[in-house]
Amino acid sequence: MCEEKSKMADRFDDLLTKMGTGRWNIYYFLAVGSWCLILPMHTLAGSFLSPTVPHECEEESPDLLPDNTTSPECNLYNATADLVIPCTSWIYNDSIYHSTVTSEFDLVCGAGYMRATFQSIYMFGNLVGAILNGVMSDMFGRKKVLTVGTVVFVVSCIVAAWLPTFFTVSAARLITGIAHPVLLQSGYCLALEVCEPRLRAAVGVLICLPWAFGTMIWGGLGYFIRDWRWLQLAIALPSLTFFPSLWFLDESPRWLLVKKRKEELLRILQKAAKWNQVPAPTREEVEHIMEVENKLASPKSTEKVAAETSTGSSESLREKILSSFVLCRTPRIRLITFVMICDFFVASMVYYGLSLSGGNYTDDPFLYMVFTGLMEVPGYTATAPLLTRFGRKRPIISGYLICGLSLLTIIVIPEDLGWLTMTMAMVGKLCITATYQSIYLFGTELYPTEVRLTGLGVAVVSSRFGSVITPYLTEYLRPTYPWLSSFTFGAGSIAAGLLTLVVHDTLGMALPDTVAGLESADIKKFKHSIKNSENKKIRYVKANTSTGAISNPDETGL
Repeated sequence: MCEEKSKMADRFDDLLTKMGTGRWNIYYFLAVGSWCLILPMHTLAGSFLSPTVPHECEEESPDLLPDNTTSPECNLYNATADLVIPCTSWIYNDSIYHSTVTSEFDLVCGAGYMRATFQSIYMFGNLVGAILNGVMSDMFGRKKVLTVGTVVFVVSCIVAAWLPTFFTVSAARLITGIAHPVLLQSGYCLALEVCEPRLRAAVGVLICLPWAFGTMIWGGLGYFIRDWRWLQLAIALPSLTFFPSLWFLDESPRWLLVKKRKEELLRILQKAAKWNQVPAPTREEVEHIMEVENKLASPKSTEKVAAETSTGSSESLREKILSSFVLCRTPRIRLITFVMICDFFVASMVYYGLSLSGGNYTDDPFLYMVFTGLMEVPGYTATAPLLTRFGRKRPIISGYLICGLSLLTIIVIPEDLGWLTMTMAMVGKLCITATYQSIYLFGTELYPTEVRLTGLGVAVVSSRFGSVITPYLTEYLRPTYPWLSSFTFGAGSIAAGLLTLVVHDTLGMALPDTVAGLESADIKKFKHSIKNSENKKIRYVKANTSTGAISNPDETGL
């Protein structure tokens, strides 16, 4: 039964293999890579737009003096009336930052939590956007959702540089955050869905390498541009380059196949063949693949899947949202969903926690940001061969455990050994970067086609909860509990690593297109020997075109 359900994936994979990787595919990879270059600057904007700024109360009269018995930077002492009163205005130290959201809108003392909120609200937007993207992309296609998200992102991030109040700036940042996962998730899946099987593992990891360079560039921009409005504009204007790339991108062939849009699928495949300078697939080939798909999605089969997994097949938004409950109603998909939710939550919390901790682990936040980006380069480049050689689980588990131990070590390091604290933080950043990228690929491979973006959307939503609480750990609570963030990040990483042990690895496996197929699959029967001849490697590629899975690590060409 499951082997039959793999035939459609086999044939479409064979078709992509025959068309090869050329100008058409590479354009998708470059487009998504360029987005990954710009997005980290917006994601980490709070580190330089709303940082901690040294300040002191502005004395309004000779009778008011700093209150050294409580908080001299927040309270004044009225010697005449023998009263302690809160400050209403402050003098800010501009030796590091000339103008910030913190100083312009007085986000200090009683309003100090608003600094964390400024960063957190972008992550909350990511949470909302992940929910919408997961549903809308499966319903209306990757290209349409991507286009709308790009327009919203570009307009909101440019407008934010000119808005006059903290409320309006935060609102614009919220909208930008909502559009962020639309660009990242839809773009990532679109790139993998046009990639031939033998390169998917490498492309799935390396396509996000520009994120590391974007992080380093953000550190440099923060150093040279110390006014927050000009800095916001400097990272907003490059997003205009998103529009030309949309003109050339096509809808996902895989999505068109699942939706049975034959004519659109034929037109796009013919264009791809022309750009790649290979023979175009015939109408008969495409029709045969669609016949297999129709057979697998016959009324009887669909009824059975609906009964067993409650998967919604209606195109209405309400029923599509309800269909997401399929992720909890069968044993194997329920286990996968639980592990992915926990893994994504911890990875996001730790990753952004370390990225935003420049003021906690070093005295130079700009250099810290550059170093965190530098650590991501080996985190990305070493991931592809590790995942290819050792599978998905072992590198992910190892990354979590090493990261956790490094961060727990920071708690006991003496304050005068700042270099050692910095080293442990960078080790943690290296490991969590590799792990975060790996679980994204791992999750893409674990979920079947019909709920892939919905499942990833749920996992990404959980990651956004992790990133939403992170600024409060690193900024708001750290002065009171300096050990809390390192302990939380370290213990969480170790727990996530141990939890990942319970799911199966996906290296060398054929994954079914449906939840019913996943539940009835004998995982061991779908593992293929990596010692087969080259012809067998091509013939037995079983990975779903929407996944990053490959059936043989040697196929990556690494």
